[in-house]
Amino acid sequence: MDGILEVLTPDGFLTVQARGMLSMTSPFQAVTSLGAWAELTLSVSKHKHYLEKASLIKFAPLPEKEGLLASMMMQVALQILLLNDAKLDSPMLYPLLVNFRNQENSPIWHWLRLLTSYATLQGVPIVIDYCVACQSKEKIVGVSTDLGGLICQSCLTKTGGKTFPAMTLTRLRQLHKRATISGLDTDYLPLVPIIHQHFEYHLDYDLEGFKTLRLMMNKIHL
Repeated sequence: MDGILEVLTPDGFLTVQARGMLSMTSPFQAVTSLGAWAELTLSVSKHKHYLEKASLIKFAPLPEKEGLLASMMMQVALQILLLNDAKLDSPMLYPLLVNFRNQENSPIWHWLRLLTSYATLQGVPIVIDYCVACQSKEKIVGVSTDLGGLICQSCLTKTGGKTFPAMTLTRLRQLHKRATISGLDTDYLPLVPIIHQHFEYHLDYDLEGFKTLRLMMNKIHL
């Protein structure tokens, strides 16, 4: 039985038909799994793309190998990109996902880096350098989801912001400014609801996968 694939390439998403993909003896099973990374040889006929050959670079994340958390993150990441492909044609999409796919350590930190980078590409970054309401850099005490950034003590009540411990705000800045993780992966767990809520509010996404990931992270890192 034939199958249809949505393949993320450096040039964007491509719909590809794979002959015999659903057969138990198909040589394409490993390379067509969700999240697999492969080099594909395609043919084109009547404006349709067909899979001819495939060379596996890296298996899809497997719960028994890389953990259920990494596997779920990959599924949600692909869902996000598929949902928004029609709205954003950016050459950054492919390297963002490939970079995330190559990380086998610190899954929480890399997951949050992926989301914040993607939000920035969409034009809705989290403002971390000053109060998003008054631009003050003094007495930063929390985050305003509605306004999309850090909030100072003076603006907290009138903007409906929420206070957070100083270390949580420091980790939020570090997540944006440092190319490598500072501290332990679990140190970034308090940032998960902050960044998920920013994503859902400003990009208008309501993904069950976000809720599932939050539950998984809390259970894994209790």
